[in-house]
Amino acid sequence: MLTLAQQEKIKKQDFKTYYPKYTSERLIVKKYGDGFVVALPNHLEVSLNEIAMDFLELCTGTLSIFEILQNICGTYDAHQDVLTTEFLNFLYDAWSAGMLQWVDGKNIFLDVYSRITKTGKQYSITEHSKIVENLRTFDEKAIYSALYKKNVRYSAAKIESANQKFGTLYFDCTQNGIVNCMIGITPVLDYSDHDNLLFYQIDYLYINNTLFSVMEFNEFLGWTASFNDSTKKEAVFELVSTINAHELLRKYSFLVKGNIADDVYFGKHVIITN
Repeated sequence: MLTLAQQEKIKKQDFKTYYPKYTSERLIVKKYGDGFVVALPNHLEVSLNEIAMDFLELCTGTLSIFEILQNICGTYDAHQDVLTTEFLNFLYDAWSAGMLQWVDGKNIFLDVYSRITKTGKQYSITEHSKIVENLRTFDEKAIYSALYKKNVRYSAAKIESANQKFGTLYFDCTQNGIVNCMIGITPVLDYSDHDNLLFYQIDYLYINNTLFSVMEFNEFLGWTASFNDSTKKEAVFELVSTINAHELLRKYSFLVKGNIADDVYFGKHVIITN
């Protein structure tokens, strides 16, 4: 589900340039009661009601989001803005689950939240299909939080929670196809204080320290924190690290805050950049 801020940002895009495509050849669809069950290639199943199934079947790859919305608004008796919001949330969830692809790789959810720096580095949300691939590729060079359960780091449940407010958010920085940095962060909220954001727990961190400077890393971290649309100007990142990562973390200006058993507790403040 998209946040309200993300919905408003996406609604400003040109819907005529994005073509979602339902990848039916990779899925098994079964009628179940008043709705449908879609079996995904990763052996998970997603339940859809009849309206959601109608939405899905309109995603043929030949119709733009604009054209699909025209069809929907002519079919269902509801306010256009309500239907637009519902359809965008459906698209996001269907894409996240692996039911949709995008013609020519133009993905409205990736395009709306990315940045090209002055030096040509590209910040983006890590596409769901690439998260597991990247985690495995950089496994030996990555830093995992001691609090991050290794037995679920590649699990579908962990990946499916990406880009949700209370789940792990994955971002990457690339240049010329080379990953400079990738990070998985979990917002930690104070439930006793109106869900106020306390800090971001770093679950996973990969840095190519030959390509990525401290200044570039700080800017990248500040950009990832802007995803939650917080009104704060600064963000705190925390990581409970094993001993073999200390040198790299100190190089990138993490400060030691204390110890938890045999692990070291690091923290870092950054300026949030939009």
